[in-house]
Amino acid sequence: MMPLWPVVVVLAAPSAAAVATYFMRARWGRYVTLAAAVAVFTSALWVLVRVSTSPYAGVEAYVTPVKDFILDPLASWILLIVSTIYLLIAIYAIGFTGREVEEGILRGGRASLMHSLINVFVLTMLLSSVSNNLFMLWVAIEATTLASAFLVALYGRAESLEAAWKYVIICSVGLVFSLYGTSLLYAEGSGRIGFNAAFWSSLITHRPLAASAAVLAAFIALLVGYGTKAGLAPMWTWLPDAHAEAPAPVSALLSGVLIKCAFIGLVRYVSLAAAYGVRVVPELTLALGLLSMCVASLFIIVSKDVKRLLAFHSVENMGIAAVGIGFATMTSVIGGLYHVLTHALVKTMLFLLSGMLIWIYGTRDMRFMGRLLKIHRVLGFIIVAGGLALGCSPPFAMFLSSYLVAYGGLLAGNLAAVIVYVAASAIVFAGIVSHTLHVSVGEPKANNSRYLPDGGGIVERFKAPKTCLAVLIAIITAVTVLGLYMPHTLHTILSYSAKEVLGSG
Repeated sequence: MMPLWPVVVVLAAPSAAAVATYFMRARWGRYVTLAAAVAVFTSALWVLVRVSTSPYAGVEAYVTPVKDFILDPLASWILLIVSTIYLLIAIYAIGFTGREVEEGILRGGRASLMHSLINVFVLTMLLSSVSNNLFMLWVAIEATTLASAFLVALYGRAESLEAAWKYVIICSVGLVFSLYGTSLLYAEGSGRIGFNAAFWSSLITHRPLAASAAVLAAFIALLVGYGTKAGLAPMWTWLPDAHAEAPAPVSALLSGVLIKCAFIGLVRYVSLAAAYGVRVVPELTLALGLLSMCVASLFIIVSKDVKRLLAFHSVENMGIAAVGIGFATMTSVIGGLYHVLTHALVKTMLFLLSGMLIWIYGTRDMRFMGRLLKIHRVLGFIIVAGGLALGCSPPFAMFLSSYLVAYGGLLAGNLAAVIVYVAASAIVFAGIVSHTLHVSVGEPKANNSRYLPDGGGIVERFKAPKTCLAVLIAIITAVTVLGLYMPHTLHTILSYSAKEVLGSG
């Protein structure tokens, strides 16, 4: 049995920070958020080490004294991702909110509200990460929608409000499906094991369900519901608008963490389906993953808005992770879960960088961007490296994770799916390289920036906030290292998690 105190810490720290930051000035709220992020990250790291250094003991060994919470390998994996991005966002926000307030983009009250809502948002994602209770998981994922909708609309523009409304409606409709599926599974299982059917650990260990039409309908409804929140096609239409209109740190949380939490929820049900021999669910997951990659690749080629471009990449990369789960081999599942981490890091970096690009160029339209290497050499290097990383190019970590997925597909004997997978990846690579080259060294359509040459050299040198720059450098360094070497601790956790996903844990 796992101790309860890490759960208490990871839930109490952002809760306290959310209340405190609402009532204090934004300049102090940044540091309160940072303190909470450090506490959560430390606890998550302890859980990761504890789980990885002990032999795998079966799912029920990882349930806490309060059975509603679980700290199994899957939970420790997503906790690591959420806490890492939370910490990076907290550091980045120190410089970001200060700059936004100085520029008049955010008023002081809005900046304080942003810090408070970010902590609430993270709280809901952490709760979904450690939920063993199926209904608590559903509530936590639904709460992420409500918490983040206000962040999407934070700037108060008509476009932001429209994006937030669209986000709430589409995701809520999707989660109606997941509530239906959850209730149906509980109804089917409670006849044999009673209230324990509400717990994922009991369902996968005691297996009280029969492979009936009702169970199949439940799994399909759950796939649609959680797939909507994870941004899988064809239920992805909320994602580009919400990611584009939110402030840069919020976009990073939406893409880097939120869709990952929904995806891990989906993975838990795929693992249940595997345990019960309902093979159509992994096959549907594979189909949705390939569809997501193909649809997103077309939008990536023609996109002109930098934040919408990154949003389409989120659809494509969640497709890669879903394909890894759908191939249902040890190698592909490890690759898919590793891709959840690598994509979280790369996409967080690029969404945070997009906030600086908007400061520099005053627009999200990439046609008016260019010559970034001349304006700020470090940012220019980061966008080039980040573009290659996002295109799954070596030596970056996303290449390793996407390669493991493809290799796992070959091991499964699914050559046709691997061919589609590689073709979609090639289109995406071509699109991201083209956009990256334009922003880094290309010529803008018009000069709307005080940092671009205007007849006689650079008018003003862009000064990036030090904390913001430090976060970007730290991420690209980590992404490079993780592409060359997967630490033993991470490999152990991924192996344990893959056992659960494949129904053999």
